[in-house]
Amino acid sequence: MHSQHRMKMKIRSKHNNLFNYFIHDRRDLSPAYVRKCEKFLHSLRNTLIKKKDAAALFNLQASKRVGPPNKEPESKPSSLTGPKQ
Repeated sequence: MHSQHRMKMKIRSKHNNLFNYFIHDRRDLSPAYVRKCEKFLHSLRNTLIKKKDAAALFNLQASKRVGPPNKEPESKPSSLTGPKQ
């Protein structure tokens, strides 16, 4: 039987770039790069607002709005308002 050997590709990755993390097999990337990417992605997941929290925040903001924004009354020229009494 013929044994299949996987050739190890050497992928050079910049540590501030996630591109290689998503397009290459993790076995072809350096363990330090994979760890750093996973740590970053994990930190994003923990800091993003969850859908439930976003809905609660939206409802809170909506409850603070009473009506349409206040408009300043337009000043009318004195000739249209009539004579002063």
